[in-house]
Amino acid sequence: YAPSVIVEGNTEHIYTCHNRDGGNIKDYIFYTKRVNGSIVSSAVAMSASSSGWDSVHTCDPSVLRGNISYNSTQYSWVMFYLGNDFEGVHNQIGLAFAQNPEGPWVKYAQNPIVTTANDYTYWGVGQPSATGIDGQGKFLLLHRQDDAAGYKLVRREVNLNNMAALSVSSATLVPTKGLGVTGKPASGYVNPDIIYDYTRDRFYAVGEQTPFQQTNPNYVGNVLHVFSINGPDFYNSSGTWHYEGTIDYALTGWPRNHNAGFKRSAYGNLPNSSQLSVVFAKSCADSSIKPCNGSSPLWTYDLWEVAGSVDASAGNETYYALNESSGTTASDSSGNGNTANLIGSPAFGAGKNGNGLTLGNNQWAGASASLVDTSNNFTLAAWVKLSSVSGFQTLLSQDGNEVSGFFLQLAGDTGRFTFAIPGSDSTAATVSKVTATSA
Repeated sequence: YAPSVIVEGNTEHIYTCHNRDGGNIKDYIFYTKRVNGSIVSSAVAMSASSSGWDSVHTCDPSVLRGNISYNSTQYSWVMFYLGNDFEGVHNQIGLAFAQNPEGPWVKYAQNPIVTTANDYTYWGVGQPSATGIDGQGKFLLLHRQDDAAGYKLVRREVNLNNMAALSVSSATLVPTKGLGVTGKPASGYVNPDIIYDYTRDRFYAVGEQTPFQQTNPNYVGNVLHVFSINGPDFYNSSGTWHYEGTIDYALTGWPRNHNAGFKRSAYGNLPNSSQLSVVFAKSCADSSIKPCNGSSPLWTYDLWEVAGSVDASAGNETYYALNESSGTTASDSSGNGNTANLIGSPAFGAGKNGNGLTLGNNQWAGASASLVDTSNNFTLAAWVKLSSVSGFQTLLSQDGNEVSGFFLQLAGDTGRFTFAIPGSDSTAATVSKVTATSA
């Protein structure tokens, strides 16, 4: 479980949490090599130390290519991993280096690099997920932090370019707005893996939604969700995550779907800009669906893969809730920062749900730039209450050089709602229309 999967051509380097000995619950980090879809080798890549901070479990690998000099040796691969010295608590994060993806791996002598308080009451820090920043020694590290202050998702920048002066930044909260789905809070999104799409400047996350099911096993999730957020919003700890998809029983046929990771390039990027591939662990459960029948679900973990197309429109939405009570602007509730300026002094007031914006003659709300690429598919929606049903009344439009790119309006000649889009930015262009069947 907890896979870190790197794709290089027809070869996949797969690092996982893995029990080495049947019936003995002790995590090792395994390396499995798969070529053209077939496993060619699988063996222990790293085990717990004989003493110290990672003497009980080593788990949750996140492996990337880099260019790191350590103890006069040049290494091309780095592994962030979780270790602990007591079952279930006091987790911390360390580093290991290798010259080849197969290993051997050399642990950093000054581990752990991200520590927790010397308090064996709390879970600690762990479940690292990293992406490359410069292709050399700088990495973005996302991890869980669970201590006296509660559970948090945080990020850090780790600079390994000079191991004699290793730099780990302080923790910064990861934005969580939008991570909650189906009425569950954002704080219930755990153990995410991240990947970066540099073609769109966008991060993707896959993680488990809590609360978990209360039947055995109640320590892993049954539902995984995929979200995305644009780069500036991620780094500014603002903005809203965009829902991409769900991995659950309806898709997999298994009652537990958990501990997922993306297939990624060696530098932690999306290897195919049109597709997301997720590798995850499944298990049986005490349920009518794939029951465990008295056996431990731990011994039914294995890895599965699903893939889905990337939503190219993610991050392009704009939503004006118009719920302000005063001011000269309307905020974009999508989190994408497309603030609208109020022209002609329209006023906020009571609306259908919360507040709304009352518009009269020569009053409107407008963004400072075009928001819709009319050469691609797009969706418009508006909720309005008209004070009159006479004349042409435009609800939504986007200016062009000569004519607007589209109109959503009440048409004065028919008294019906109409969507119109010119074939080109010209007063001579043919206009295509869709008109409501009744007034």
